[in-house]
Amino acid sequence: MKTHFSRLMIMSLVLMLCVWPALAQRTTDDSTLFDGDADVTFRDDFEDSSLSDDWIATTNQTDVNEGQLTIDPSSGETDAIIRPNIGEDEGVLVLFQYTPGVMDFRLETGEEGTQEYRRWSFASNTVWQSTFTLGRSPYDLTQANLVENTWYYLLSHVGADATFYIDVWERDNPVEYSFSYKRTFTQEGWDNAVWDFAMHVQKGQLRVARYEELRFRSSFSLPPTPILHPDDLLYTEDFENFDPDEWDFEIEPTIEDMDGDEAMQMQLGNYVFSQALPDWQDYTFLVDVKVMQVDLQYNAFQLWTRNGARESYYVSLDVGTYLSYLNIYADREFEKISDGRGSNLRRSTWHTVRFRAVGSDLKVFVDDHLIVYATDDTVTEGGIGFLVAPEAIVYFDNIRVVTMEP
Repeated sequence: MKTHFSRLMIMSLVLMLCVWPALAQRTTDDSTLFDGDADVTFRDDFEDSSLSDDWIATTNQTDVNEGQLTIDPSSGETDAIIRPNIGEDEGVLVLFQYTPGVMDFRLETGEEGTQEYRRWSFASNTVWQSTFTLGRSPYDLTQANLVENTWYYLLSHVGADATFYIDVWERDNPVEYSFSYKRTFTQEGWDNAVWDFAMHVQKGQLRVARYEELRFRSSFSLPPTPILHPDDLLYTEDFENFDPDEWDFEIEPTIEDMDGDEAMQMQLGNYVFSQALPDWQDYTFLVDVKVMQVDLQYNAFQLWTRNGARESYYVSLDVGTYLSYLNIYADREFEKISDGRGSNLRRSTWHTVRFRAVGSDLKVFVDDHLIVYATDDTVTEGGIGFLVAPEAIVYFDNIRVVTMEP
């Protein structure tokens, strides 16, 4: 069983990355939400008065009007429209809303009903959930809570090594994912396949205002991040144009190229802090993390939130099933306020960690899975920070601090 950092170690390695609030947003153009990450190979905004010939329609129960496609199988016969030839490092982006029923978005290959059939889908019956089909056998995965008549973006894409992603977020509130799931398949038939994308509706109504097919410029181990409202984004750092003069360092971390993407490496207790202490109150701190080397005695790293000169909340995380801990530092005392479960972080793999502090509600997520939470209102404001165990090596990238409504 691994232990916390000792009090002496934490006092001597107190880490604060506390930056002046800054407004930033990802650049976009008319082609895609993921400018810089992907090329659009096909797009349909449904501005014509009928479904274009680029689609394969199984019935005629579709209506295209004023920039919106409506699929409404009122006769009871399942309706579907299909786009073929989706491959590795490619995916689809769909802007949709729905009224409850039986419907799904699917990537499929092979002949349905045979052992060679494979399907990756986001489906609704009584609830939305990710599903897959292997041969003749369907499997349900994780459920999602969506709201009818609300506009959502859905990104479904095929990554390298048979890794499949589904990400869903609200168009008008794109700060956090409504649903995010990925799965890597080891069975035959998933890797290097060519997929058809289809929107199937058996009951209810599906309305689509935008459809894009994307070819990503590099293999993703994490899904792209949705566009954030600039007024909600307090701070961002992707280390692509990192300026060390903006930061103060006890020991300067290394900025390394990771497959064309710059990331910050911290090891052997390195830490970072700045002179400015922001007074952020209710926010979510997101960061992409890759653990390369662990420490045999301590958890690999800590993330700090509402971090000030004399008080902070921090979560202690490690790879695999080692337990996570939520802690508080106040009045020169360190106290564990909640035990969590294992983070399931894997070595040499990028994961997204999200530390949410809104009011007295404290929650930590790894890849959108809640791992530890607590209720505490001792610390009300402050910045963010990192601390790495003495023998660990950890990379950090894509820091985002997003203001949240309490």
